[in-house]
Amino acid sequence: MLCPTRVRGAVEGDADGLVKLRVDTIRDAYAGTMPVEFMDPVSEHERASQLRAAIRSGARTWLIAVAGHELVGACALGPARDSDMPADSGEILAIAVTAPHRRHGHGCKLLNAARSVALDRAWSDLVLWVVAGHAEARAFYARAGFTADGSERVDDSLGFAAPIVRYRMPIVAVHGFERLPSAHVVIIAAGGSNPGGSAVSGETAFLWRARLENALVGGA
Repeated sequence: MLCPTRVRGAVEGDADGLVKLRVDTIRDAYAGTMPVEFMDPVSEHERASQLRAAIRSGARTWLIAVAGHELVGACALGPARDSDMPADSGEILAIAVTAPHRRHGHGCKLLNAARSVALDRAWSDLVLWVVAGHAEARAFYARAGFTADGSERVDDSLGFAAPIVRYRMPIVAVHGFERLPSAHVVIIAAGGSNPGGSAVSGETAFLWRARLENALVGGA
């Protein structure tokens, strides 16, 4: 039996859980590009401290998915940082679901909550970056209403080269995504399908995009 899922805004006390989520999912995001010997140069303790400060500052919006009492997924978003995007655009800086809880609809629920935030902030578009070779994640975002907009770059923020591509979704009138009742605290039952009714897969990737390390500590 699946536990009900609650999506809510993160608080400082969630920092350790968010760090653990990153540790558990970052290799999925960079599958095929991250060296086997990769070691994060920032300790988990230091990163948790940075995240607590970032959450306290409100520089970025963090949404977390909780099943029972367990943090099973998260999404971070803020204004789009790419210079070619309109000023009223938003960006999903990170999204992840832990391996045991994938394909239960948590990724779709986090995207729904992110879109609700975007609607409340009157953003015209929502963008995200994903590793170019991660076919499963790219298919998931395509089903959710995102399309590749032709922008590409190489993410070397973690010390190795990872080609990434940008996906974009207009905020208004996106088929299959309903506005949630609150931008920050919503109660949703976990399910096994996306809002359009098809089976969910590919909701695995943490989008540790170029410059995301700065985003995690509230930088520009």
